[in-house]
Amino acid sequence: MNLKNIIKLLIIFIPFFLISCQKLENFRNKDGKITLTVKDEIENIETFNNVFKNNKENYFDYYSKSVNFLWKNEQELEKILIVNNSSAKYPNSPYLKVNIINDKIYGLNNDSDLKIYNLNDKKDIETHHVSTSSNSDFFHPTSVAMLKNFFYAGYAEGTLIKFDINGNIIWQLELNDILKTPIKIHNENIIVILSNKILSIDTINEKINWEFIYKSEYSLSVYGGNIVSKNHLLFFYLPNGRLGEIDTIIGENIDTLFSKIKYDYLLNSNNIVHSFQNLISFFENNKYLYTIDIQKNNFLVEKDKIENVLSRNFINNALIILDKEKNIKAYNIKNKKIFWKSDLNEYLNKDEQIVETINNENRIIIFFNNGLILEIDLISGEVLFNQKLKLKEIMSIYFIDDYVFFSQIDGKTTIFKQ
Repeated sequence: MNLKNIIKLLIIFIPFFLISCQKLENFRNKDGKITLTVKDEIENIETFNNVFKNNKENYFDYYSKSVNFLWKNEQELEKILIVNNSSAKYPNSPYLKVNIINDKIYGLNNDSDLKIYNLNDKKDIETHHVSTSSNSDFFHPTSVAMLKNFFYAGYAEGTLIKFDINGNIIWQLELNDILKTPIKIHNENIIVILSNKILSIDTINEKINWEFIYKSEYSLSVYGGNIVSKNHLLFFYLPNGRLGEIDTIIGENIDTLFSKIKYDYLLNSNNIVHSFQNLISFFENNKYLYTIDIQKNNFLVEKDKIENVLSRNFINNALIILDKEKNIKAYNIKNKKIFWKSDLNEYLNKDEQIVETINNENRIIIFFNNGLILEIDLISGEVLFNQKLKLKEIMSIYFIDDYVFFSQIDGKTTIFKQ
């Protein structure tokens, strides 16, 4: 090959070589190592929705995140009280929430004792045993809800009770099935999910308003099911893996796209359902995102994979992901594009996971299981403030009035005031 031809070949291939090097450079991390990953697409049209719920409802249940609460930026939390209301011997059971009524803390524990604390002087002032008629070895409460100063508790072996603030039982209903999924208040009725059915129960007279059975060949998930409401509609998945939707006005099962989602059922599946405006999202096994426009009844996102998820949480129009490289990403649930991405290696060690997310007008507040709290700019994803509580193994966080409740794996609920 003569020199002239060699020069021509170099002219042709050098630009391709330069382009290839540039693409590789885009994947270089801070240590200079090259990591080939799928590049996420950036959201350039929509923004992270900053609407925040400040509910002032007359009920509170497992699915209630925030009641009459608004996060104040860059204000340290003050520890108020520790309540022992759950037991570590039921590791796969949902935590039992405590409630505030007239400056008193009410908490039902796993022994069916209703313990009452004075919020002002932080003292244990009363204990009432809620005496139920059951001798089962599996008899322990798995969830508690409150409506108009009455409590409702679901028990593992299928008992549902209503009792007052003095522990007196108003009624007791035997459902004769495993009750793992937390009960839900909806339109002043109790929604109960059992192993293969969902039913609505009148809170006044314990009568069953409606019930629907969903058969499945799968074994029951150790985590139970999940349920969200959207106006008069209920979207849920059962412990046996079935998805469904109920119109509570007419009391009928609806055969929609949500109920037809084909996902890979696992015995230890920990899927989550989320509703926002006219959207219903389903995140399957920390991997696949589905989003349905329920008004148009069409998929906006269908089984779209998200890589390397360590933990996650939905909030408004975003799915917040912490990946295994300690990056946090906010995905638009409408199209899986990214609002923003932030490197949290400065704040995280190795095993931290997202427990809860809330927002106010301009920030998203992310709570981790080791007590770390980050305030992040909604638009840019920049960390603006952080604080670290002396807590560990946090499994759930919820908010009432000016108080933040941290439920831990050891059965304790630690209450802070902002």
